[in-house]
Parts: sequence; C-alpha cells; structure tokens
Amino acid sequence: GIARLELDDLDFGFALRQKEHREKSKRAQAHLLDVFALGGCRREEEENFIDAIVETSVFESAVESAGLCKETFKAITSEAKLRPSELPKLRISRPVDCLNGLHRVAAAKNFLDRNDRWWIVRLYSKGTETFHRTVKLKLLIGDTATRLVESFAHEQRYSDGTIFRNIRRYHLLNDAESENRWWAHLTNTKRKDLRQLMKNNLIIAAFDRLLDFPGLWTPIQLGTLHRLHGLRCPEELNTYLQHIEAIWSCMVPSNSRRYVDTVTVQHLESCAPGVSENDERRVTFLMESNQIFATLPDEPGIKNEILQSIKSVRCLIPSLRTFFENQKYLEPCCIILRTLLGESEKRSIWKGFSANYFRPPELYVQYSEQSTRTFSLSESSVISFHAGKAIGYLQLWLFCLRHFPEMTSIAPKMTPGMKKQRRDHNPALWQKLGRLAVALGFRTPPALQLAAQSPDRENAMQFLQSARPSW
Repeated sequence: GIARLELDDLDFGFALRQKEHREKSKRAQAHLLDVFALGGCRREEEENFIDAIVETSVFESAVESAGLCKETFKAITSEAKLRPSELPKLRISRPVDCLNGLHRVAAAKNFLDRNDRWWIVRLYSKGTETFHRTVKLKLLIGDTATRLVESFAHEQRYSDGTIFRNIRRYHLLNDAESENRWWAHLTNTKRKDLRQLMKNNLIIAAFDRLLDFPGLWTPIQLGTLHRLHGLRCPEELNTYLQHIEAIWSCMVPSNSRRYVDTVTVQHLESCAPGVSENDERRVTFLMESNQIFATLPDEPGIKNEILQSIKSVRCLIPSLRTFFENQKYLEPCCIILRTLLGESEKRSIWKGFSANYFRPPELYVQYSEQSTRTFSLSESSVISFHAGKAIGYLQLWLFCLRHFPEMTSIAPKMTPGMKKQRRDHNPALWQKLGRLAVALGFRTPPALQLAAQSPDRENAMQFLQSARPSW
C-alpha cells in the first residue's frame, strides 16, 4: 500500500549495499534544496513517491497502531491516491529499506519544518511477487533508472526553449508557483542570464509575442544569452524578432498557432517558397504528406489556407534558431561599431550613433566599393533627417559585414577541406570606415580621428613593424 512515513523512518543502506543507488552526493542534495526553495518539494505528486521494502510484521504492527486493519488500509490508500493528503501516516518501529529517493530525503530534512518531516512511500512486502518484480526491475534498469529517479521528477531534460516559454507564459498569467517550478529546471548561470534578458523590456516583449507558436522555442540555448547582452544592439534584435512574428502570423491564423510544432518549424525555416519553385514544391509535399502541421485537425480548407499563405512568403522563413544563428554575423560588426563609438559610450549602438549624427548637406550612398551617388538632403525636412540617418547607419553595418575578417580577430567559417587563409588587420579599412562615417554624418570622436589619418602612413608603419620588429 501507500502511506506517509516520517523521514527518519526511511533507510537507504540496503539500496547502497546492493549497488542499486548511487552514492550520496552533497552536490545533488544542494541542487535539490535549491529546487525545493523555488518550487516546493512536491511530495504529494505520485511521480515523486519513494519505493520501499518493509517487513510484514513491522507493517502489520504499524497499521494496527494506526487503528486500521490491512484490508481497510489498502482500501483507504487505493482511494486516496488521488488525494495524497488523506493518506494515513504510519509510525514504523523499524526503518524501511528504500530503493530510491536518497537525495530527496536528505534535502527534505533540511528544507521541511521539524514537525512536518514526512514523505509518501509505496510499501512492498518482502517475499511477495510484487516485491520480486519491483527489485528485478530496479536491478535490470540499474544506474540509468537511478539517475532518472534521483534527478527528481521535474528535472526531466526539457529543452531550454520549452523552459523559457513556460516561465514567460506563467509570468504573464501571474502564476508565481508554476513559474517558479520552471525556473527550478535551470542552472544558476542560466537563471542569471535569463533574468538579465528579462530586464530588457523591448526584447522580452518581442519574445512574448511569439508564445503562441510553441515549435519556435525548442532550439533556444539559454547558455548563449550572454552573447545577446554583449552585442548592445537591442533595436536590431527586436527588429528580427518582429520579423519572425510578422511572417509566422501571416502564415498561420491565430486559432491554429498552437499546432506549430518543432518538426513543422524545422521543415519550414530558411525556405522561400514565394520565390523558389523547389521550396514551393517541397512545402506542398510536406503539407499533403502530413509532415508539417501533423496534429492540426483536418477541418475543411484550413490546411490548404495555411499552405497558400506559406507559398506566398517571398523571403527566407525566419525562426528563433535563425535568430540565434545570425548572432554570428552581428558579433564582429558590433565589435567594430562599438570601437567607432568609443569606450565611454555605454548606450546601444543605434542610440550612440544617433546622438552623434549631424545631417550632412548630401546623402552619400555606396552602390559598390568604387561607385557612389549623392542625394540632396532638405534642411527643413524631418523625414529627410531620419531617412538620412537610417540609410547612413545601414551602410556602416554593410561595410562591417564586408570587411570584418580584416578588422577583427573573428574569421568567417571555411568550407570543410579548404585551407584557412590568413588575413592580417588592415589599418586602411579602419581609416576608410572613419571617413565613411563622417561623410554619412556620424561625427563620433574615434571616427573623426580615423578620418584624419593617412592610410598610406598606417600601411607603411605596419610593414616596417613586421619587417623590423626591433624598430
């Protein structure tokens, strides 16, 4: 049967001697204490019950002391499975031999009040068929089962994205208890990184608008969030997140978004069915063969409506996986642009350049490395002011994307099998970037300083230093 037992009545010597249980770990105990503090010990949930062996005579004596007979006890415990708080509490004269739950009990002894130290235990009698089946199962499964059980039931390997999504869902529902249970799945480092992200109202609001699409969240790796913080370009990140929302909202009507699963996203991301005939044929096949939106009820016309919307997309279909992948392109550009702002600038890159923008008489537009065009900017037009700033800012990003291998230590990924080419830093490119920034109206102190330098002199100095290091 099932009963509530005092923690002091639970013994793990048998399991440890039989090598059925991993050794006691202070680290595992400390982790569970942290979990309990966030989400409670959840001892009344059936998946957290402990299995134990008890001598028949000890069990019968405990039942009798509780004023029950064996039949009544079994009937009560059978009915009380759905109401664990009504399970009888037994006082055992001799500790029972537990097969699992060592770290749960150790953590609970430090977490629970002294007058509330009990756990729910499934009791098996030695010599019974049920007992032998249970022990045999434990031995067959071995250490793998032990690790699964000892990881505590809620410590299943949920993806970071699933955890992140549920934290936000319950936060918006003001359900602190459920939110804390999901926080408990994360390591301290990931909690710190996620809390830092949640302080950015612009970015977190953009993530929240994607909650209706569960399949988008799976690829998120919270361990990479620190890279987002270091970029200092929240406006650009927000723009991409808005792009994801716009495309998926266009493809999938609101009442069908919960059927956007991981497989569907994996098949559709980075396709451009509106401009690629191959992609169009592929998404048609995937929909007709039920490989995408597999759980969507086959209501008249709904799948065809979604398919037609997908086929109308004329850009690469974005996802949160591509959002994080594209950080690799942003990172070297951000390094260059932050250098152009100077160390004292702590605001975002966009705000930093906006604060140093002085409208030039003409808008300078690069059509290639060698060709440019200029357009007159009206002094009285507010639209021209903002348009000139935005177009100029975009050109700085494009310059950095073209030249970052010779301006940073970050090299582009090579095709497998190809020899990596060495690219030395090119001072002339920095001088060229400074001149471009000033011409576009971004008169930051580092840009002005770079624009005043002679590229020939810098190249000559670099050559001499490499040829005569002792000079």
